[in-house]
Amino acid sequence: MPPEIRRAVMVIASLASIAILAVVMVASFRLVSLLQGMDQRSDALNAPSWIPQSFVTIGLALMAFMMAAKLVTSFRR
Repeated sequence: MPPEIRRAVMVIASLASIAILAVVMVASFRLVSLLQGMDQRSDALNAPSWIPQSFVTIGLALMAFMMAAKLVTSFRR
C-alpha cells in the first residue's frame, strides 16, 4: 500500500485497539473492585484474589499507554 494509506490504516487500527483495551480495562477494574469489596480469597493460599487479578488491569492499561505513545511518536517524524 502507499505510505499515506498505510499510515491511515495504522492510526485507525491503533485507535480501535486503544478503545477496545479501554472497555476491557474498565470491566477488569470493576471485577477487581468487586473482588476487593467482597474480600474474595483463593482456596489454596487464602490470599486476596484481587491482587493477581489487578495485574490484568495494569497490563491492559500499559498496553493502551504504549499504543498511544507509539501513535504520538509516529506523528513527530
